[in-house]
Amino acid sequence: MSKDEEFRKKIHDWLSSQGYPLEMQVSLAFKQSGFSIRQSNFYADPETGESREIDVIATTEDLSWSKYVSYVIECKVSRDKPWVLFTTENLFEGWNIFFTRAVLTEEARNVLIKAFSEDKDNPKFEWLREKLLSGYGLTQAFTSGRDIPHEAIMSVSKGAIARKVEQDKRAGGVFDVIFPVIIIDGRLFECFLDNSCSVQIREIEEGVLFSPRSIGGTLTSCIRLVTIKSLPEFSRKAYEMAKVVLT
Repeated sequence: MSKDEEFRKKIHDWLSSQGYPLEMQVSLAFKQSGFSIRQSNFYADPETGESREIDVIATTEDLSWSKYVSYVIECKVSRDKPWVLFTTENLFEGWNIFFTRAVLTEEARNVLIKAFSEDKDNPKFEWLREKLLSGYGLTQAFTSGRDIPHEAIMSVSKGAIARKVEQDKRAGGVFDVIFPVIIIDGRLFECFLDNSCSVQIREIEEGVLFSPRSIGGTLTSCIRLVTIKSLPEFSRKAYEMAKVVLT
């Protein structure tokens, strides 16, 4: 290997460790599925007003460009430190489904609640009825340092809420259903108690975290957790679902 090749390999290895290739993979997967893509998008922090960055925003809209479905995405590389989702049944019990499954602009919430009250069996509401492998807590194994999952949770939650705030400010309001997503280049495990109250660990490719909190006066929704292995299928299904919502 020449010195130039060796130097380029060092750059490649460093970029991979920082997660840049993952962002590119995620953008490509969503673009190939039909979404419009923004990479390294900046937004105003809903609590502090400071400028912050989100890795990817994938959007699709109806033909009039007046209705959107958006995926606000944070990308994390964690190949040697798996993530663990603490799951339980009936996590959404007692919660209004329109506040748990996505961050909705005011226009989207009004339109969807009205349509749901008139025909709750409409196919456009399949995403509200979907049974999700859901958890209340998330951690990264084999580490006692930075809480990377918490940082990702806050970043993607604030990014989604900032998009809602931005859309609500537009004249007349904008219909936008916004899904926060964390894509993990690494392994994801579910931790739960079985019927004998023994701790069980099982590897999964997708799950959702629902740990609601108010950020800037808006309640956070569940966050999709998707491993890189599941990315192509997830992005394809996301686009199919988005088109149904926008009909």
